[in-house]
Amino acid sequence: VLTGESVAVEKGTEPVKPDVALGDRYGMAYSGTLVTYGQGMGVVVETGVGTEIGRISSLVAGVEQLTTPLLRQMSQFGRWLTAAIIAISIGTFAFGVLVRDYMAVQMFLAAVGLAVAAIPEGLPAIMTITLAIGVQRMAGRNAIIRRLPAVETLGSVSVICTDKTGTLTRNEMTVRIITTTSGRFELSGSGYDPHGGISLAKREILPEEYPLLLDVSRAMVLCNDASLDRDDGNWQVHGDPMEGALLVAGLKAGLDMETEIRTYPRTDLIPFESEHR
Repeated sequence: VLTGESVAVEKGTEPVKPDVALGDRYGMAYSGTLVTYGQGMGVVVETGVGTEIGRISSLVAGVEQLTTPLLRQMSQFGRWLTAAIIAISIGTFAFGVLVRDYMAVQMFLAAVGLAVAAIPEGLPAIMTITLAIGVQRMAGRNAIIRRLPAVETLGSVSVICTDKTGTLTRNEMTVRIITTTSGRFELSGSGYDPHGGISLAKREILPEEYPLLLDVSRAMVLCNDASLDRDDGNWQVHGDPMEGALLVAGLKAGLDMETEIRTYPRTDLIPFESEHR
């Protein structure tokens, strides 16, 4: 939410410069974020709207409504049309009274009727229908338009800069290859789905026939703080994405996470530090 990246960021206690970017403030933990692994203590320095997530809420509430070129042109056309109608109505009234010697009341009603008749009442409807047709065509090409005027703006777009996560990629890491002295094993499947096979030299194998492969898979399951569950048919990882991918790879080898944890309980934990790899 704060930086646009879903990858976990390592935090530390080293001081940083006061004007450093938000994503580089490694000594700060922000409201609305999750701890993927590790533990620590901190001091609360802001609450409510004073937090970064609170400031985002304030910015969203005060967003300026921008008009598209089409809306600006329509507004300008409306002003020109209004001025022209008023001028023509006044000219008609003056011509009828001063030149044709009609009664002022009659010419006033005629001028008002002329002004009302000159107003293009169907123009907004035509504009809306035209934009709606554009929205329908865009929807046929898998592009959803939330605001009708955006269709006109898209017609002038030549370059689109977008974050690939969630659009071009699924933001899910997958272990594809495990290499041991026994060989180079390839894993099938995609995403965090633990169902998949393991092959060696393009041939499906049984993991229990390769002790080294089982040892590596067991290490990936046990040296791991991530968890895996299924929600509405979709497999989700809670924790570090890389640890989640390693956990899924271990499960593809036929290991049961709960059984392995009971058999090999964790007795100690040394937190990871970038200075001591």
